[in-house]
Formats: sequence, C-alpha cells, structure tokens
Amino acid sequence: PGKDPERHPNFITPKFGNDRQFVVVHYAGEVRYTVTGFVEKNVETLSNELKDLGSTSSKMFALGVFAASSSPATSSDTTSTPGSARRSTIRGVSVASQFRLSLQMLVMDLECTQPHYVRCIKPNTTKSPNSFDSGEVLRQLRYAGMMETIRIRREGYALREEHESFYRRFHLLLSSTEANQGEGITHLVKVLSQRLQLTHAEWQIGHSKIFLKRDLATKLELLAHLRVRAAGRIVVDFGRKVARTRASNLLTAWGKLQVNLIRKRRQIIASNKISATYRMCLVRRVYKTTLVSVIRIQCLGRRIVACEKVRRVRDPYWDKSFHDLDLLHSEMVSQMDDAVNAKDFKTAADLEKKLAPLKEALESKRPLTRSVLESRIAEVQTQLDDAVARKAFQECAPLQEKLEDLVKKREDLPTLDELKDAVHQAEKNVSDAAARRDFAAAASLQAALDNAKQRLEDACRAENGSSDNDSPTVDEATEHGFESRADLEVAIAEASTS
Repeated sequence: PGKDPERHPNFITPKFGNDRQFVVVHYAGEVRYTVTGFVEKNVETLSNELKDLGSTSSKMFALGVFAASSSPATSSDTTSTPGSARRSTIRGVSVASQFRLSLQMLVMDLECTQPHYVRCIKPNTTKSPNSFDSGEVLRQLRYAGMMETIRIRREGYALREEHESFYRRFHLLLSSTEANQGEGITHLVKVLSQRLQLTHAEWQIGHSKIFLKRDLATKLELLAHLRVRAAGRIVVDFGRKVARTRASNLLTAWGKLQVNLIRKRRQIIASNKISATYRMCLVRRVYKTTLVSVIRIQCLGRRIVACEKVRRVRDPYWDKSFHDLDLLHSEMVSQMDDAVNAKDFKTAADLEKKLAPLKEALESKRPLTRSVLESRIAEVQTQLDDAVARKAFQECAPLQEKLEDLVKKREDLPTLDELKDAVHQAEKNVSDAAARRDFAAAASLQAALDNAKQRLEDACRAENGSSDNDSPTVDEATEHGFESRADLEVAIAEASTS
C-alpha cells in the first residue's frame, strides 16, 4: 500500500490506453487478465456461515450491514418467480464454498490413502507422435508449478514420512547394542546423527512425521540397501552353510549306509561261502565214503572175476556139477574108445590128457556118503601112519587136520540105510497129515520128503554104480508116498470129493 501498482515488478500494465488487459507475474509465469466482464464473472454472494456470523455481531454497524445485504435477497426471493427463486438458490452457494467443500472432501480422501501425483505434459501442440517440443514442455512445467515446487523441495525437507514408517524402514541401521539402548524415532535419529555426523538442520522430527532432505534420504536409503545386502549375504552364507552341513550329513549318512550295505553284503557272501563250504565238505565226505565203497566193491568184483579166471585156469570144470562132469567123462571115454578102435592114437592121447584133470574134478565134486567118507578116512589114516613111520613130521600136521575134518563130517553124512529110513518116515508123515486133512502140514512134509529123496539119489549116484542096486529100494519107498507136489494135490482133491 502506498506504492504505485504500475511500478510493481509483478504487475504489467497495457502498452496502449484502450487495451483492457493486464498481466500478473506469478511464480509459475505471466498470467494475462481481461478487464471486460471481470466483475460480472467474479460476482459471488456471501456465504451463509458468514451471514449467520454477522447477524450475531454485537456492533450495530455490523448488524446493519449484514441486514442490508440480506434484505434485498429476501425481498427478491419473495417476489421472484419460481425460475428466479431457483437461480437465487443456486447463487446462494458461492464458488469458493463449492471449492472449499470439494477440497475438504479431497483432503479427507487423501488422508485415507498414500497418494502419488502424476502430471500430464503435452509433448507438442500438434498432437503428432514422435515429436517433443522442449520449450512447450518447459512452459507447462513452469505454469504447473513443478519447477517452483522442485526448488522449494530442494531448499526445504523433501521427504516427509510418518514416524512408524520411517522407523520400520531404517531401524535396521542400528546395531544390536544400539537397539537395546533405546527405542523409538528419537533414539534412531540420535544414533544416526552421531554416526553420520549430522545436525538438526538435516532433518526435523514433527508430531507425527519426520522431515529430512533428499540427500540425507538418499544416503539413508543407500545405507539401508547396503545393510540389507549385507544381511542378505549373511543369510545366503548361512543358508549355504546349512546346505553344506545338510549335504555333508546326507553324504555321511549315505556313505555310512553304503558301508553298512557293503559290510552286510560281504557278511552274506561270507555266510553263503561258509555254508556252501560246509555243505561241500559234507557232500565230499559222503562222496569220498561212497567212492571208497565203490572202489572196494570194484576191487572185490575184480577180485571175484580174477579168482574166477584163476580158478578157471587151474580148474576148467569148477562151475560144472558132478552130474555134468559124469556125463562129460562118459562121453570122453566113449570118444577115446572110438579113437582107439579107429587107430587114431594121437586123438586118443589128447583125450587121455584131458581125462586126467576131468577125473580129479569128478572125484572132488563127488557127493560124500558114509562109505565114501570112511574110505577117505582110511586113506588119510594110512598116509598119516606112513608119514609117522618115515618120521616126516612136517607132513603129519596137515594130515592130522584133514583127518579131524573128515571125522567131524561123519556125523552129517548118514548111510544109505539111514537115508532110506528117513524117506519112509517122511512118506508116513505126509500120509498121516493127509488123513487128518491138515493140508498145510502135508505140504511142508511133502517138501521134506522131496529133499530126503534127492539126498538118497545123490548118495546112490556117489556110490559109483551102487545106485543101480539100490534104486528099487527108492521105488519101493515111493509106492506109499508121493512123487511130487502135483501128486499130493491130486490126492488131496480125491480125498475131498470122497
């Protein structure tokens, strides 16, 4: 006040007198205003709150002013048409009131959120793509107040953050000892100021927010980032250590498992080998025993075969019976007689050579009877007496043994009369059993009868011709007996039918 408005640096008057425009230099730039219709465009009524406040004033002048300002509106409202009343009602709410109400609602919404403003800048006025007009963009930034805001922010506290959010973001810059010494935003700011050698001009603590400059905020964010990276490295190193420990434990456990498996496998292999060796020893022992037995049996078999060969060489007639030898002897005697009659003396001489061993074999296999045994005993006794007379005492011992053996056989060799009596007794026993109808006893007695007859026939044949005289006796013995088992069965059948 008191200065000429035309000389003010932020007010520019028109250059021509008829020009009704003036310019006001704001912080963002020059703003041109037109005077024509300026009052009509900016006419606003008093707000209702201001009218109510003025009507309660204790000053009569103020009461008169507000009463005068409200009376035309009241009279006009009572006499106006419905259309004018509608207009007066709309004019009753000023633009400032509407702006203030909208601003209050916007502030309420902003307090509930964390807004981030975005400024839309037109790159050019032609609306063409890939075209950037730097002067136009700079002008828009100036008129939007961005440059002034940036300057103010740089000169003042650019970062404004609530206490809780700031403490949550930067409390990790404290060490464990510093964190235990205190807590809260004041302790955090104090510790960081001492560490970074900061003054109170770098930041200020408000009631709900903390204010700090951009450079300090950038430094704190860098420190927090470095601390997080360091903590991350520690966590990664710890994780790697844990992973290595787990891997080493896993490898150790796997190694122990493999060692145990190998040891178990070796034990199983060893036990199988031991059991197999034990079974092999048992089988080998059985095999050796069997082999020894087989070899012994083979030796015995070969011995028997060899003995048979030797016996056959020594005695070609060892496997023939007395009857076969007797027939062979008779046949060879007849052949020799025929050769002598034919004057084939060479053949007769050969047959005579063969007859000598044949006679020895025949005599050796001749069945013993009492008479034959007695003749042999007498012969051996004569040889023994002759050896004693000649004082050949070495020959006496075997002759004495032979004599004793022949004497012992005397009890087992009955005479022909005794054999005939045995045949007659057997026939009588068979007849008695058949009469009693005891057929089982008769069958066994018939077998005994057949045996007695066979012994009698052998004894008669051993007498060298005496059997021809004794044969009628055998036939007489069979008159009251049975020739065979078939005769017995026939007799039994006839007795059962009668």
